[in-house]
Amino acid sequence: IDFGFKSKSSTRVPSYTIILDNNNKVIKPYLHLALHGMKNYPNKEIEVGTINNQTCSNEIFIWFKKKLEEISKELFNRDLKIVYNKQFIGNISKRVHRENYGNLFNTIQIEFNKALRMDYLSKITEVLSTIVKNFYQEHN
Repeated sequence: IDFGFKSKSSTRVPSYTIILDNNNKVIKPYLHLALHGMKNYPNKEIEVGTINNQTCSNEIFIWFKKKLEEISKELFNRDLKIVYNKQFIGNISKRVHRENYGNLFNTIQIEFNKALRMDYLSKITEVLSTIVKNFYQEHN
């Protein structure tokens, strides 16, 4: 991802790649997915944490929840056991990014259980890739 910083090898950065203003605030919606692993639990396969929407807007959280559930169901042919902001609500450091970069910077922490990571990595990758692609098509 290009944050709009000039590299030593280039003197010109295409304007469409710039996401920060002169005050280092994000100028268009940005989605940061923090991927983590957890052990297997009987009641959850995925946990999504946003420190109760302190790391992302409520609008983005609702959008993400809907997309995650829809795309996962389509690819896995079943409803995955997904919980939100229960045990792994997100690390406090994730909130600092939003404070520093502004309200358009949205971080969502996602914990995948071991079974999904070991047996369905390609499906997880497809779910996340589709979500990211949809985000930038719909929010930019």
